[in-house]
Amino acid sequence: MKTGIIAITATILLCGIAQADLLTANDSGVTGWSTWSALGGGYTEGDYTVNEGPYGAASNGGIRTGLGDIDGTAHFYMTDSSPIAFQRTDGGTFDLTSLSIANASASANTLYIYKNRVSGSLGELVDEISFSGNEVKTDLVVSGLTGVENVTFWTSTNNGYLFGIDNVSVAVPEPATLGLAVVFGGGILFVRRIFMI
Repeated sequence: MKTGIIAITATILLCGIAQADLLTANDSGVTGWSTWSALGGGYTEGDYTVNEGPYGAASNGGIRTGLGDIDGTAHFYMTDSSPIAFQRTDGGTFDLTSLSIANASASANTLYIYKNRVSGSLGELVDEISFSGNEVKTDLVVSGLTGVENVTFWTSTNNGYLFGIDNVSVAVPEPATLGLAVVFGGGILFVRRIFMI
């Protein structure tokens, strides 16, 4: 019995291990600002692509330093006509666990967060976050962003208000770890069965 409990506990712990990444745009080499168009329609960092989402490459969003800054480094930026979308380069699912967002406008504004967009649609609305003027929210956790195909950020205010998004923490369960957990758990149960007979 004790061995079975140890095996189950070890399997659960191993299954919980995930491959985590922090998307920051710091490796982009951008100083000042660069639009999605100038970046070739998007930006790839590690296993993730960041771009303007369902509307294609345009000149109203991209990567910048300065306005909308969160921590003194490069960050992703958007305006009302330019949503930002995050997705894996292999099209797989992922969890978005936390991020930092800055409202670069002196006016209050709302940012809408969607998941699993399809062509011509922003997807399912997950959350709407209100900001006062020039407010920065760091290490923000948004529930409902687990096992998603993509995440899109958008604002409907039609006067060029700008949001900065940075330090996006994403994670994917490691397939090799899951396989190892299954083999390990099965082996422990097999050994226990052999010696209990």
